[in-house]
Amino acid sequence: MVTIRYKSLKNGKYSIYLDIYAPNKNGKKKRVYEFLKIYVTEDYSKFVTKEDGQIKYDRKGAPIKKKIAKEDEPFLKLAERIRAERELEVSNSINGYSPKNKIQESLLIRGLQEKYDQVKEQGRENWGLKGLIVSLKKFINNKDLSIHKVDVSFLNEFKKYLFQINHQNTIRVKLFYLKWFFDVAESNNELIENPFRAMEFEMPKQLMSETVHLTLNEIQLLKNTSKTERGRIINPHLRYGFLFACFTGLRYSDIFALKWSNIVNDEIILKPKKSKRVTGKTIRVPLSEFAKTILEDIGKNEFHERIFFNIPKKTGTYLAVRTWAKTAGINKSISFHTSRHTFATLGLTHNMDLYTMQDLLGHSTISMTQHYAKIVDQKRTEEIKKLPTLK
Repeated sequence: MVTIRYKSLKNGKYSIYLDIYAPNKNGKKKRVYEFLKIYVTEDYSKFVTKEDGQIKYDRKGAPIKKKIAKEDEPFLKLAERIRAERELEVSNSINGYSPKNKIQESLLIRGLQEKYDQVKEQGRENWGLKGLIVSLKKFINNKDLSIHKVDVSFLNEFKKYLFQINHQNTIRVKLFYLKWFFDVAESNNELIENPFRAMEFEMPKQLMSETVHLTLNEIQLLKNTSKTERGRIINPHLRYGFLFACFTGLRYSDIFALKWSNIVNDEIILKPKKSKRVTGKTIRVPLSEFAKTILEDIGKNEFHERIFFNIPKKTGTYLAVRTWAKTAGINKSISFHTSRHTFATLGLTHNMDLYTMQDLLGHSTISMTQHYAKIVDQKRTEEIKKLPTLK
């Protein structure tokens, strides 16, 4: 049996697809779907309704079908012709019906792995997507399944499984990539229904994690540590870039792209990439004496315009920074972004104005900067508690 169905699209139109219930090669009946890439303005499988949502009926008591718009007539005729052809193919099938365009072939793990491989070929490592694939494989016992078998019940069970092995923020990242995968499949007309759009599924909320920052003493320890425990030299551009960020507040992407031409009259003039947290407006950061010293130490290279031209890509900095910190005797879980947190907390600790800090960091709202002020206030409270009492 071959039936014409309609799928609503974000642009208000409807995509026509075939719902084919036919025998496979084993003789068992199986449902497959085939999108025809034909689009119309209405879902003509539905009936005309009243204002209260009730179906309208004619004098004979039959439900009234929607009137076909003139612009849709040729598309519906084409869809009906293809439907009739598929019906004939099903009835004449000997070895089992298997349409070329059936979307049942889309497999979950294989599809995710292909996305991951594409990213890796571009020289990037996506740990969130990789972690999702590993967790899904364990959840479904290393078997693959059609993306059409992933429903709300599957998502809720998978989320429950993740809560047994991961932190809530990690779970959110993994489910975010799974949602992204299904959103792409939906936009490519590879899905009938997107399970993430169901009311019965709720993404876990993001928990505010502790903002790790370094003290002046810890920065000094890092500055004095140029080799690992095994005697290997730590990448100078990584060291200088991180320390420079501790005294300028620049993000990794800004450090990576920073050029000598961005340094004008002892001031950094830079337009960072716009994001939800950063305005994207040009920021101006005066250079502190230590920041000037770093630039003098690293020196200009006649073959490179970028200042920290040998700094590794972001995925390569995480382990390198942690190894460097461990060698320096710092027992904190830090990343390159810790340098930005350090700049903010150091500045506010030394009585820098909150609005000045907002401007230096390029924050779009003052509430983002106030987060650092709370950290400083908490630290002051902890230090006051250390004062002795009189007996």
